[in-house]
Amino acid sequence: MSKTTVLRTVVFVLVLSLLVSAVPLYADILINSRPNEISTGLSFDSMPNGSNVIITAGKDDSRRHLTWDSYSESEEYVEWIEADKLIDGALPAGCYRNTATKYGAICRAEITDMVSGARYAYRVGSDLAGWSDIYYINANDMQDESFSFILVGDPQINTNVDGENWNITLEKARSWFGDDIEFIISAGDQVNAGESESEYDQFISPDYLRSTPLITIVGNHDDRASNYSSHFTYTDVDQSTVSTAGKYSGDYWVEYDGTLIMSLNVQNESIALHRSFMEKAVAEYTEAHGEPAWTMVSFHDSLFSGAASRYQEEWENRDIYSSIFSELGVDAVMMGHDHIYTRTYMINDTEIINDADLYTQIGDDPYASIHNPEDGDVVFITANSSSGSKFYEITDKPLPFAACANQENTPNFTKVDVTADSMVFTTYRTGTKNELGDIVDFFAIHRTKGFETDDYAPVLTVPRETYFYTDEEIDLYTGVSAYDNRDGDVTDKITVTGSVNPTAESIVTYTATDAAGNTSVVERRLIPINSDTAVSTEKTTWKYLDDGSYPFQMNGDQYEWTKADFDDSQWKEAKGAFGSIDGELADHNGVTPATLINLLFPEGTDEEGETIPNFFFRTTFDINDPENVSMIVADLSFDDALNIYINGVKIKTLNCFLAGGNVGFSGNERDDPRSLTSTYLTFTINDKDVIDSLNLKKEGNILAVELFQGSAYSNDIFFNFEALNFCNTANKLPFEDVTEGSWYYDSVAKAYSKGLFAGTTDTLFSPKMTMTRAMTWTVLARIAGADITTEGKWYEGAQSWAIQNGVSDGTNLKNDITREQLAVMLYGLSGKPETEGSLDIFTDKGAASSWAEDGLIWAVSNGILSGKGNGILDPKATATRAEACAMLIKYLVVK
Repeated sequence: MSKTTVLRTVVFVLVLSLLVSAVPLYADILINSRPNEISTGLSFDSMPNGSNVIITAGKDDSRRHLTWDSYSESEEYVEWIEADKLIDGALPAGCYRNTATKYGAICRAEITDMVSGARYAYRVGSDLAGWSDIYYINANDMQDESFSFILVGDPQINTNVDGENWNITLEKARSWFGDDIEFIISAGDQVNAGESESEYDQFISPDYLRSTPLITIVGNHDDRASNYSSHFTYTDVDQSTVSTAGKYSGDYWVEYDGTLIMSLNVQNESIALHRSFMEKAVAEYTEAHGEPAWTMVSFHDSLFSGAASRYQEEWENRDIYSSIFSELGVDAVMMGHDHIYTRTYMINDTEIINDADLYTQIGDDPYASIHNPEDGDVVFITANSSSGSKFYEITDKPLPFAACANQENTPNFTKVDVTADSMVFTTYRTGTKNELGDIVDFFAIHRTKGFETDDYAPVLTVPRETYFYTDEEIDLYTGVSAYDNRDGDVTDKITVTGSVNPTAESIVTYTATDAAGNTSVVERRLIPINSDTAVSTEKTTWKYLDDGSYPFQMNGDQYEWTKADFDDSQWKEAKGAFGSIDGELADHNGVTPATLINLLFPEGTDEEGETIPNFFFRTTFDINDPENVSMIVADLSFDDALNIYINGVKIKTLNCFLAGGNVGFSGNERDDPRSLTSTYLTFTINDKDVIDSLNLKKEGNILAVELFQGSAYSNDIFFNFEALNFCNTANKLPFEDVTEGSWYYDSVAKAYSKGLFAGTTDTLFSPKMTMTRAMTWTVLARIAGADITTEGKWYEGAQSWAIQNGVSDGTNLKNDITREQLAVMLYGLSGKPETEGSLDIFTDKGAASSWAEDGLIWAVSNGILSGKGNGILDPKATATRAEACAMLIKYLVVK
């Protein structure tokens, strides 16, 4: 998951004093950019141009702003097209294009003229600079005054642990709600240090932000530098209200499907300027679009909060702003800053509307719903942190304005469902272990006056995508609910069709119908996976160093200790969890370690009594089916920081800072209540390229972990690798003509899962069909990871690639590939290594072409090509698709 502007030129600096210093030093200056080092899914030097795309809302429904990092001085563009007009997965010639403006290393452009309900594919960059991946964005229905968005509070990315949790929160939004979420309002403090590009990169890194527009608000931490305005673009920003965050930091408004949304930068403390802006925004919106169905305001510093540290802060401004909002007809105000969830009663001017008779009870909450509120009634919502970067304690003082004040030290977001006659706020827990049904608070506003008919179907809440273990029982109703703008809770009206298939992906359909006959239908993908737990607290024995020494030479290979051939026979050996508090075994957030490790350098060393900065752990593990691993899931707890390696490749840096190094103290001891004695984290790796880079095998894989102490003053250390799971999807092949038990089944399955081959139809693979030479070039180019997109004929990109890389002479593209030709092409793809041996074991060796002999010898000696029995090689026979699959999968093992 991310690459920073600062790290585009990466250096490795060794500071020997870091090893033994008695003052807090920082390992984040020790950066290494080895090509096989993967801390975010890709190495820094392989990041494509335009990889940091972020989308912000345009002035109206039809427009979206984009910014992205540029690695070139050439002119760049955004190109887009309706997704159904892609040709072989590529944007065609003549697609829509806008030219980007450049500000240093940042490009800025706009997608325009989006049509209601259309789905678009887009990319950014240029032929000279390189193009980004193709991403997708929806222009949802813009005429029904019905939409959903999520409100997030204070991601405030300070460490890559925050970045991991921020990604988890957004991934939950994607898997829970799918395309229902049309945009995100982020109520300020996107990052902790406003000048830190590495923190912005962590904020931007989730793929969800490539498809979901943001409406951001300037927080006090964002306001420390103008970097904010490099990444976020808005139309007609009120320049009288800008602050240190730059030209895009001022007040602005957007129209979204009948609703007016105003963003205020209250870091500029002039209430008069913000009032003037809102008055003009309401007038401009009304002139352009008519009376808004709803009016919303968002800003950072909360006026109504349950946080103990903020209790007295906004009293003076509270009454002033409340009066302004009621006067201007604002319906909802969304805020952040206080890292605690608070929802007020309706407030009109300065009057708190807390009469329970005016509300409708839902569940145990007597204030969960209100019908036909008075003009000037406003609800104020303060969002909790969406990343868990920090939490504030709840006050013990009375909160006369609060219908709900909640602090569970768990990340949250609020889903807001809007129709012309209702607005529903549902706040969810989004920690690593939370499921869709884990709700903090629910509040609904209903209007029936002026609405003669019920035109809106219930909001049907169903997880859109669910992975489950094949031996796991699935309750199809867990987390599922339905709420109607008129009928209220209609969960009991939900019907389900379809069933769970434990051996293949299945679709289950949910339907909810209200009293007026309006129906919502949601499809849910259920994806079974097999899981192989290779490492766990219970079964795994570790080798470890806790004496302050380092298992490498400072001028040598700093990663030698993470590899299989490293000798760890002199290391200590024990089972986890490992830890110490003041030199004793003690509780670390509910876990008492099995093994005590040293906090201090031992007696007799030069550093005797000083804090040890680094600890090293190694273990071996086996995997039942390494070639089909499609997902790796890790559950662990630690204090203070980690680097994690599999087979010598760094897969994760959880160092409580963003760079990641090899020696020294981490320099950051997390101070939120959850991590006083350890931080729990789950992370998932499902990037195929990353998993392939690990070279997983059945036996003798190495998991290596480097544990960092926070500083020389830290009195505790902890490490517990609870589980490391290697998963593969349990789906059967969709092809009727590839049956289990056939000699080529495994090869076809592996080639299909790796994206090397598709079916000839949705249900047929045609294993006995021959392949042309052009088809073969295309598959080999996919193996090589080459970009073979072309505006010419489908084969021309692969043909050029094959010629340029010595794989083929590019001739006879329509001819069927022969066994010897395929062997020679694979030999060329491997770099034509020296060969030894002969073809003497085959009675028909003389049938081989002289130019193919080296390639055939190489292919046979490496097990890529085998005979057909009875000493027959049959080199000039055409290769079927099944034979090609078998050879290609064997080649992937050899290479």
